[in-house]
Amino acid sequence: MWSGLAANSSPPATHSFGLASTREGRPPEGARLARLVEVLRGTPGLDAVVGEVGGATWQNYKHGVMGLEFAAGLRGRGCGSRYISPTNDPSPDLSLTLVDRPVTVELKALHEPDDEEVWHALERRLSVALGRVGLSAGIFDVDLEWSAIDNPDAVFEGLLRIAAKQSSDYVPLPDGTGKARLSSDNVARRAHPGRAREDIDRILSKLRGWGNQVATGGQPTLLVVHTRDLYRPVATLGRYEASGAVANEAAKRLLLIPEVSAILLYEDSFEPPTVPIRLQHPLFEATSGTSSAGMRRIALFVLNPKAAVPLRPDERFALLADPSGW
Repeated sequence: MWSGLAANSSPPATHSFGLASTREGRPPEGARLARLVEVLRGTPGLDAVVGEVGGATWQNYKHGVMGLEFAAGLRGRGCGSRYISPTNDPSPDLSLTLVDRPVTVELKALHEPDDEEVWHALERRLSVALGRVGLSAGIFDVDLEWSAIDNPDAVFEGLLRIAAKQSSDYVPLPDGTGKARLSSDNVARRAHPGRAREDIDRILSKLRGWGNQVATGGQPTLLVVHTRDLYRPVATLGRYEASGAVANEAAKRLLLIPEVSAILLYEDSFEPPTVPIRLQHPLFEATSGTSSAGMRRIALFVLNPKAAVPLRPDERFALLADPSGW
């Protein structure tokens, strides 16, 4: 199966959900994933993860890709791994050797409810169209109305005018499809009717249940969450300044869940890749780099001060030395 994916444009689920097979001349997504599988060849449980990537749902596809990226990226730094077979009871996804002991890992991806997918598809379409004329979707703050779903061309034309005029104040988009402006800090704020709960609220509400899945006794544990729009609620602060606010909220909830040693939150965007940036704090660490898919990646690592089995500083360094690796 994977030799075919390397030759073709992208794996089955990427067609099902309309994801572009290439970005700015980079190799097709199927070829990238095939390389990750090759790096992990011989890893216990790999076949089940490959099966998820070839599955029919976005949730399975995203979870499988996370499993490949995370294990393959850290394999390059000498970290061994094995996938944990699912059972009828809650169980973690991965056992990862950091330095000299295993760390139990649970992988989660925040996905849109069904009524959010239409907005996600529109944003993907606009990103591709803007890229073709040399613009990044990440330079705009956009507040859309329902009519934008049926009239994406009006949104696109409006964004082109805003870019041409360098409008830093909100300007109405054609045909009542919303309003937009050039972002002052490249945060790329997004709003539309019926937007789901903020990422941080969803994460905090799920932490207890996720903690039960990684509870092992005697081993450090790590929750890894791929977010969609983590920094939007605090975007006015700028992403790196906002890391402290987000980490604070996560740490307060982690105090009540000693089974979780730390949580790693990360998200990708269509904004241009950036030079690596690292912000360190005793409680958290924020990093930025470029993912293996060529997208800008921002990661936020938050320690649990009351963890039953804490992660050591050398394990934290092995995990965070280069976020572009996973």
